[in-house]
Amino acid sequence: MPGFEAKSILIANPYGIGDILFTTPLVSTLRKAFPKSYIAYLVGSRTKEVLAANPEIDEIFVFDRDAFRAKPKLQAYKDFLGLIRSLRRKKFNLYFDLSNTSMYGFLSFILGIRWRIGFNYKKRGRFLNFKMPLNGFEDKHVIEYYLSLLDFLPGRIKKEKVSKFYLPGEIENWAEEFLKLHNLKGSVLIGIHPGGGKSWGKMAHFRWWPEERFFSLAKILIKKYQAKIIVFSEPRAAPAKGREPRTFSERAELPSSEQAQNGLDGGSFIFPRDLSLIQFAALIKRIRLLISNDGGPLQIAVAVGTPTVSIFGPVSEVVYGPYPPNEKHEIVSKGLDCQPCYRKFSFNPCRQRKCLDELTENEVLAKVERVLSHKANA
Repeated sequence: MPGFEAKSILIANPYGIGDILFTTPLVSTLRKAFPKSYIAYLVGSRTKEVLAANPEIDEIFVFDRDAFRAKPKLQAYKDFLGLIRSLRRKKFNLYFDLSNTSMYGFLSFILGIRWRIGFNYKKRGRFLNFKMPLNGFEDKHVIEYYLSLLDFLPGRIKKEKVSKFYLPGEIENWAEEFLKLHNLKGSVLIGIHPGGGKSWGKMAHFRWWPEERFFSLAKILIKKYQAKIIVFSEPRAAPAKGREPRTFSERAELPSSEQAQNGLDGGSFIFPRDLSLIQFAALIKRIRLLISNDGGPLQIAVAVGTPTVSIFGPVSEVVYGPYPPNEKHEIVSKGLDCQPCYRKFSFNPCRQRKCLDELTENEVLAKVERVLSHKANA
């Protein structure tokens, strides 16, 4: 890369919460390697909050692919030109494409960015001039894949490995007030998240351990540890104009009204409703442990430093699990020969779901006890 300089850097990633958090070690590495560089990030509106308070990023640009495609052609064209003008003013000379699509590579090409780095998945990296062959994320963690793109740069760069989710001070204060309001200060707080995997859309439930087992396990923890259980649902996006915030039961993640009638919303169960993404993260930061399926909420917990017990079915824990692995994070998996069945960004639904349906409360409880024991001895 003759004449290389990293004066102005753009990173693009259109994917979900977990994937954005997987890119934060790349951001940290670039910030330390090029402390005087201007670093910007092109992201979707749903995940903007993940990066909004990150001091290692100078500016965030928002581009929603689905919203763009849904607009009338003339409006879409005008909006796209507006984005191009805004980005062009920054005179980017280094670009990291984490989209695995040709669309974002084309955008970097027409912006005239000199060094354009990314993956060549299904030959979609044709507009990049430094591209790494990719068939899928298979044999190492996603964070390692993203960091491997730095190998195109000249010189040796020390790579950061820890994901980060920075929270603004006012949200930290809000979380403290929430705990006081619900008399939770000093309690053994354990969070459960029975959903997750929102980026899978209608197929997300294939990643879920049965909800009733989450609540069965929670009852055991209440009895054994006198725990208070915070039941998290998917954090909300900003409500549409003229639309009231969604209630808990409107989401794919329940608890159902039948469960509420059975007393799950009593004194030991707290159901915070309509949390923003950063409120969600701030509460997770304050609990003793999060028990969840794999997905964005798990990665939020890892990024804010909260211990986790995560349940993996069709997805590889090697590729998408907590990273770097350590004793604060335990993974529960049946380890069947057919796991993982999500490979090379493709998933064929399994009707049997043995990897999740045959996983018992006691198997998960054993991992919970290990994490809580480590926490107590730390």
